[in-house]
This record gives sequence, C-alpha cells and structure tokens, in this order.
Amino acid sequence: MRNAKHTTLSYPESTGHSLNGKFNNHVNSSTALSTHRPAADREKMGAVYTPNALADWVANLAKRHCNVAMPVIYDPACGDGSLLSACRRVFGSECITVGSDVSPGAVQRALASPELSDAQIRVCDSLTDPFGDAARADICIMNPPWGAQLDDAEALRAEGFSLIGGKHDSWETFIEWSFLKLKPGSLVAAILPGAFHQSSTKKARELISERGTLLATADLGEGLFRKVFRSTVVVLYRNSPDRESRKPTRYKMNQGLRKEVLRGTVELDEAVVIEETHDLPPVFSRIAEYSQSWSDFCFTSRGVELGARGIVEQCQECSLFRPAAREPKRCARCGSERFESTQAITEYRQPGSVPIIVGKDVSWFDVSPGAWIKTGLDGIRYKDTSQYAGPKLLIRKTGLGLNVGVDVSSALTNQVVFSYKNLPGVPEWWLYFFLGILGSDALLAFHLTRTGDTAWRSHPYVTPSVLHNYPVLIPGVHVSDSEATKIAGIAMELNSKENPIRETRLRSDLNRSVNLAFELGQAGSDWIAATFRQTQGIRSFQRARTAL
Repeated sequence: MRNAKHTTLSYPESTGHSLNGKFNNHVNSSTALSTHRPAADREKMGAVYTPNALADWVANLAKRHCNVAMPVIYDPACGDGSLLSACRRVFGSECITVGSDVSPGAVQRALASPELSDAQIRVCDSLTDPFGDAARADICIMNPPWGAQLDDAEALRAEGFSLIGGKHDSWETFIEWSFLKLKPGSLVAAILPGAFHQSSTKKARELISERGTLLATADLGEGLFRKVFRSTVVVLYRNSPDRESRKPTRYKMNQGLRKEVLRGTVELDEAVVIEETHDLPPVFSRIAEYSQSWSDFCFTSRGVELGARGIVEQCQECSLFRPAAREPKRCARCGSERFESTQAITEYRQPGSVPIIVGKDVSWFDVSPGAWIKTGLDGIRYKDTSQYAGPKLLIRKTGLGLNVGVDVSSALTNQVVFSYKNLPGVPEWWLYFFLGILGSDALLAFHLTRTGDTAWRSHPYVTPSVLHNYPVLIPGVHVSDSEATKIAGIAMELNSKENPIRETRLRSDLNRSVNLAFELGQAGSDWIAATFRQTQGIRSFQRARTAL
C-alpha cells in the first residue's frame, strides 16, 4: 500500500567571541585594552580560536574561488587573527586584510602578529559595523561564535536582522549579516557547527539558497578544535545569486586518514577529498517520501529538568531547591547566595525516592530504570505525573544512532530522554509499531545519513525537531494493518527481552518486514549495509548486526 507519499550552548567555536560575548557594546581600543584577560580565563569563558591547519585550508578554498586581483579580506570575528594570518600565507602580499572583534585582548594579540603588521584590525561590534568595513570586503572569512549571547536583539532587529532569539544560534545571525552588510557578490567562507545541516537551522540555509549561491561545503567531523565536542562544517558561498546553475562541491574527511590528521601526522589538505556525489541515494529519498508528522499521533515531553547525576542546590536561608547552577546565582525566592549541593538522583534507593530512567538506561530495544530520584524537593520541576504513566516510547538524546525502547514501568524520566505517548483514539499497539520502524536497520541507516553521524562524532545527539520529521508509515494507509501488527508484535517481543535466544531471528524478521513495508528491495539492503560500513570503526557499531 503506497498511496500517500508524501540558552546558550556549552561549546562555542569562535575565533574571538566567548560564551558571554556582548555584541552591542562598542568599545574604544585605546581604553579597553586594559581589560585583556589571561589565556586561562579566555578558555574558561569559552573562547576557541581556529587551528592553523584549518585556517590554511579554508583560506586556500577561498583563494580557488576568488575572482579579484587584490581582494579586501575581512574577518568579522577575527580573534587572535588566525584566519587573517592564513590569508596572508595563502594570498601573500596580494590582499588587504581587515578584521574586527569585540575582545580588546584578542585584537591586541592579532596586531602583534608579524603576518598582520599592516592589517587594519579594530575593536568593535561587527554586526552593527560602525566603520563600514564589511562594505569594502571582496572576501569574508570567518569562524563566527557558536552559542554566544546577543544582548541587544531589538537594536539588531531594527537594522533588519530576523534570525535572532529563540533557538537561533549566534552563527546564524552572522550568516544573515553577510547578506545585510557585505557588498553584493562577496565571497563568504564560514566555519560553522555541524548543526548547519539540521532542520532547526533551515532558515539560515534558505538565506544562502534563496539569496546567494552555494559553492562548496566540507564536513570535517569532530576533533579539529581542542576540547570542543561538536562536528565542524565549512561553507563557501557568494551573497548574491548566480545566473548559471551549478552544483556545489562537497568535501569530506578521508576516513582512513582522520586519526592521522588528529594526531598531527598528516596534513589536513591531504585528508580532505571531494565527495563523489552531492545527491542523496534513491533509497534514502524513497524513505523520506513518507512525511507524515508524529505530532498527528503522539505527544512528546521531556522529564525532570536534571542531568544524569541529578545534582541540586538547596538555599540555606529559605530551603528552596534548584538544579545546580554553572555560575553563582542568587536564590530566586529570597536572594540568598548561600547554597549547599546534594544529589537528587542516585543509583540506590533513598527515603522518598522513586525509579527514574536516565539516558544510559535507554538503549536499542531496552529500557531498564537504573536510578532513583528524590521527590518532593521544593523548586524542582518534576512535571505532571500523568506523562510518565502507562506505556511510553523513549528515545535517548545522546549516543550514536537511535536508542529507542518502550517503558511500561511508569518510571520518571530526566531531561535527556524524550518520551512519546499515543494521543487519545490512537491504538496502543501503534506505539510498538513506531518502535519497530525506529528500531529497524532501515531507519538507522536513514538517521546516520541524514545527521552525518558516520562522519565520526564522539558525542552525537538527536533533537525532537529532527525526530518529528522522520518518516512514519501509517497503518492502513502506507502499510496494511496485518503487516503493521506483525512489525508491532516483533518489536514488542524484542523490547520485552523475555526470549534472548530468539533475538537474532527477531532482528532479522523485523528488518525484513520494515524493508518490505518501505518497498526497499535488494537496493535498499545494499544501501543499508554500505551505510553501516561507513561508520569508520565506531565501537558501538562493532556489535553484530542483523543479517540483511
């Protein structure tokens, strides 16, 4: 049947801005240099600078697409000048280097670089660009801040910025800036997080596709930035449309050389290669045809707003509890600064505690409550207990792949576990049908292809917005009720763990049934197997998989 196809981040990767960057403050360099912070403080604030190897690679990429004899190259978040220095090494004297940054200390270090002795680098907020440097630029090369705070959102909106606030990241604002402030036809080379490819950042990508010309992307994975556990993407585009239609070049890190690059024994430019095709495989597209939203059949929720360790702080004046704060804060009730820490979540039962499921308790077709949480702590948001009652499909936020299972224990969950329950009127067995689809090899291969987790991310994660857009087969519409109940029954037996001897056979039966439901055929099985081979030896994929 086939008749309906259809807060601030923890790890900013910026060249000069920190987690607490204040872009609305215009600072005079002659007076602000006294605020220079030592390196340890900068790292604590979240400032992360571009490694020379990556800077050189991006500069070379920009040069290959430069059509100006003596380009003005501008970095709006130049930090200590690593990208501008790379441009000097690559372009030689045949360029004019201009930069700005909100950090006086970073600007001071950039100006001290011998390669930038004649560069024009200012302390200022590049988003508002008081000196008009952006309008002069032929090339913009930047590693804009990831997850920084934009304080004066209203002022930026008045200047035409729309990608501000809410869940939009600061780097998205810099993408929009490139269309508002740079002269038309400027070449932009931007170092961005892997989130660039996610559905939550669609508006930033639409700006490039609708108002610009995408020239190249490079998926470089994780590990290029020290202590930054997010994958890196390089995007090259012009901020005006090209009359000639062209397919962008897509680069990727050579799998066999990745470890050598991270060890420093192989140069980055030796390991980055052109991907054979930019097109998604037909099998992927076939699965993606099913665009029915989960929200039509399920509602989702997150559990107690605590991490796995469940560290809480109690005010010593009024006894109010709160999740442990990263920085000292006053009590929201009495204003006190006196707090003591304790654990609300433990691996052993305490008086007044109930079972809770944390991230590590959710794996593939396996949900086993392994912790206890104290209840009744004034100030902790436990959420409505009704969301925990009865069968619920749980998906762990962190971890490679889709760690999904059904819980029938009515245990609480924490913030890194997404919970799905059927809406009223939706048959209960549909929950197990959804479990079977999400737990299949077909959807795992789809997920890995869509998220880029095969590109070696040590700390991958999924988000509700991604999950909600995953294809869902509808019983009685895309698949017969008999086929759907068969998938649901297999999933229920796998989830129960009552007969581990049959697990291998059940996996095989599940994958065969799901592949038939999606009408994938042999081409689909081959694509799934090939996708799994691209996991580059990730340990969690060394376990035996179902025969395809």
